[in-house]
Amino acid sequence: MSDGLGADHNMFKPQIEKYSDKGYFVIVMDLRAHGLSEKVKKLTLNDWAEDIMTLINYLKIDVYCIIGISMGGVIAQYFVSKYPNKINKLILSDTFGELKTLKERLISFTQVTVLGFIRKKTFAKILARTYNKLGAKKASDYFYNITLNLNFKQLVLARKAINKIDVLDDLKGFEKPSLVLVGESAGKYFVKINKKVANSLNNSKFEVIKDSMDPSNLVKTEEFDRKVLNFLKRN
Repeated sequence: MSDGLGADHNMFKPQIEKYSDKGYFVIVMDLRAHGLSEKVKKLTLNDWAEDIMTLINYLKIDVYCIIGISMGGVIAQYFVSKYPNKINKLILSDTFGELKTLKERLISFTQVTVLGFIRKKTFAKILARTYNKLGAKKASDYFYNITLNLNFKQLVLARKAINKIDVLDDLKGFEKPSLVLVGESAGKYFVKINKKVANSLNNSKFEVIKDSMDPSNLVKTEEFDRKVLNFLKRN
C-alpha cells in the first residue's frame, strides 16, 4: 500500500488489520520524505519506485498487488510502468497519471505555491474543516494531527516530483486486472482525471464512490474496503 502526499503508513490503519484478517499479507511503508523515512534534498518518482522494489526484494515476495491512493497512486502507476511483470493486480484511488492540460498544470502549480507559503496550523484547520463537512471524522483527525508535524520543504519536493508523472501511454501495455476508484465529492473534473487513468489500463474496472474524496480509504472506509476486497476476491 502506497500513501498520499504528506501522509504516513497510519493512513492505512483502517485497512491493515481488516485485510490481514481476510488472509492478505499487508505491507505498508513510509515513503521517502514521509513519516519516519529518510528526509532528502532531492526527490524523483524513480527514487520511490526503487525504494519499493528494494523492500519487495528484501522480503522475497514474487507476486504482489499494489494499492496506491492519491500520491501513492501516482507512484504505483510509475512503478507499474517500470516493473509490470510481477504485479498481479493494481488498485488505484483518487489519483492522476499525467498533467498535460492547462487546467491540470494550473492545479499542480497552485498546490506547490500554497504549500510553500501557508502556515501548518492554517492548513491543518482547512483540511479538518473540509473532511468534517463530509462527516469523515477519521480523515479529519488524521490529517489535522499529521499536518501539524509536516516538513513542508519535503512536501514541496514530493509535490514537484509527482507533477512530472506521464505514464498513461505506458500503462496501455499492462494487462493484469486493475481497479480505479475515485471520490465523487472531489468534483467532476477530478473524476474525469481518474477515468482517464482507468481508460489507459486494458483490463480495468472504474468505480465512483459517492460522498467521498481523496483519500477514499479514510473518508468512506467501508465502501472503499468493500470494493477493494470484492475486486481482490474475484480477480
